[in-house]
Amino acid sequence: MKNLYLRLFSRILLILLCCVAIIMITFFSQVFSYSERETRGVLKRDADRIAYTMALYFSDPSTPLDMLSNIVLSVTEESESQVMIVNSKSEILFRAGREHFEEIMSSYTYSSEETECIESEIIDRVIADGTYSEVGTLHGYYPFNVYTVGVPVFSYDQAAFYGVVLLSTQKDFLRGTASDIGFMGVISLALSLAIALVLAYFMTKRIVKPINDMSLAAKAFSRGDFSARVNIRGSDEIAALGRAFNEMALSLEKTENTRQQFITDVTHELKTPMTSISGFVDGILDGTIPPDRQKDYLLLVSDETRRLSRMVSQTLLASRLSSGEKELHLTEFDLGELLRRTFLGFEQLVDKKALACEVDIPDNPVTVRADEDAIVQVLYNLIDNAIKYAFFRGKLRLTLKKSGDKAAVEIYNTGNGIDKEELPFIFDRFYKADQSRGIDRESFGLGLYIVKAIINKHGENIRVESEKGVYCAFFFELPLA
Repeated sequence: MKNLYLRLFSRILLILLCCVAIIMITFFSQVFSYSERETRGVLKRDADRIAYTMALYFSDPSTPLDMLSNIVLSVTEESESQVMIVNSKSEILFRAGREHFEEIMSSYTYSSEETECIESEIIDRVIADGTYSEVGTLHGYYPFNVYTVGVPVFSYDQAAFYGVVLLSTQKDFLRGTASDIGFMGVISLALSLAIALVLAYFMTKRIVKPINDMSLAAKAFSRGDFSARVNIRGSDEIAALGRAFNEMALSLEKTENTRQQFITDVTHELKTPMTSISGFVDGILDGTIPPDRQKDYLLLVSDETRRLSRMVSQTLLASRLSSGEKELHLTEFDLGELLRRTFLGFEQLVDKKALACEVDIPDNPVTVRADEDAIVQVLYNLIDNAIKYAFFRGKLRLTLKKSGDKAAVEIYNTGNGIDKEELPFIFDRFYKADQSRGIDRESFGLGLYIVKAIINKHGENIRVESEKGVYCAFFFELPLA
């Protein structure tokens, strides 16, 4: 069971790690994207400031260069960036960094062979798109990757294009903005993962524990101990499985108790007649029983032998029904006539108990499709029980009627009845409501089991209603032909 625990816990851990990895990748991607957008916005804002001053500088030659340099240097100081100002011919006019401002050309219209230039493609994109941004070396101008934003410089009336302002900052600088947020995110995720692992540990133990208890209980069952149960908490699927397991254990325990009781009963039932048979035969053989009495004792031996034969026959029939070996031979017959004939066979027993009988069977045939011999067994067992457990001078009622496409049979008697606690088990194999065998010493606890098995094999059900000390009634149906 430890292997199951480790497998379950490792899978939960793997799922948590995958979730954390996905969250971290998504989180850092979003943080980096946010930082990049913010950096681009800051650089564009600063570039627009410089472009505005450059427009003034180009349109009015008397504008002092110090004003431009002061603005450019303040921008480079704030954003730790590099500034390039180029004219419309891609020629670099000014270049600035932190604490330095360098004039490359004295006039934006002047050009020579020695002038530093940038790629004209950058100027074209600024004119076409109104802005420019990239992460790279600015077409090989820088030896390292930088983030660059460019804006155009127009005259105030937008009639003349003077050039472009380019602000660049190292790409590594972008990561700095996200580092603090990322650090807090990592700490939060680590704490969340730790808490999730602790919860997963206890949740896994909670899931595995009832399964482990079931395993221990199953091992106890294999040793013949059916008293083990699983402690159930909650109402989830595991709890439902535990309840089903306990119900199974209870059923197995009852079956085992019934089996042991059956063995005790069978042993008792076999011992008594066999002891009698052995004693009678020995008495005849050794002359203890005189010849004129031997016939009487042989009749007793015959009765005991027949009782043993019935017990063996019922046991074999119950075994064949439970294993599915007994096949039905379906025919069409009049169930009313069969019920009459079966009931007539109990005439002496009915008279002996002075029962008031009521037989309600239609005059017209009630033809069903079933196994006639098997239904005889059903009727015989039910009527025999009804007479056996009826009060002296009690009431016995047999009813047959059509109900839709079914033939419905009711066998009712006033008598001892059955306790409510015993009703769910009355059809179990080897179960006897009369545990003392005081009323029915002929019973082996198989009659009603056989009845239910036969009815179920026909695709129908049998049910019982009873009130202890008042009445008992059995109901079953068969399909009409």
